[in-house]
Amino acid sequence: MKTTLHRLAVPVSAVTLSVAGSLLATAPAHASGYTTSDICGSGYQTVRSYNVSYQTVTGAYRKLGTVYLGYNSGNGYNCAYTLKDPALAENNFWGYPTWTGVKLLTENSTWATDYGNYKYYAGPVYRYGRDRCTKLVADVSNNSGISAHFASGWIACG
Repeated sequence: MKTTLHRLAVPVSAVTLSVAGSLLATAPAHASGYTTSDICGSGYQTVRSYNVSYQTVTGAYRKLGTVYLGYNSGNGYNCAYTLKDPALAENNFWGYPTWTGVKLLTENSTWATDYGNYKYYAGPVYRYGRDRCTKLVADVSNNSGISAHFASGWIACG
């Protein structure tokens, strides 16, 4: 499991801190270099991704982030993380701590969860996924108190 170097801004609890691992102040300028293997570890590849968006009063959808499901065929594990949208940097969003979270469930398991005030992303979280269906939940809030939510049904079965 790869230690993340850039996601945690403000630890919410000791549990979050223990999940986060090392805390470093260095952060990338943008997300263009982030891949599932960077966040989840070697051997993980993206198998699904979904926008985490909210609906405005005009009916348009505005994206605050993306939730990713990765899979490692070598060990059979799924990995999930929610990446905040780097295009929102001008609004003190990207690189600033806001409530961000991810939940991952596979059949015959319990939810793996990571929620907190993160600068860049929540996760990674892991569950064994070979020959099992998966559910994802993701949440992202901006500095104005607007929240976006995503929840899947069973996906990536088999």
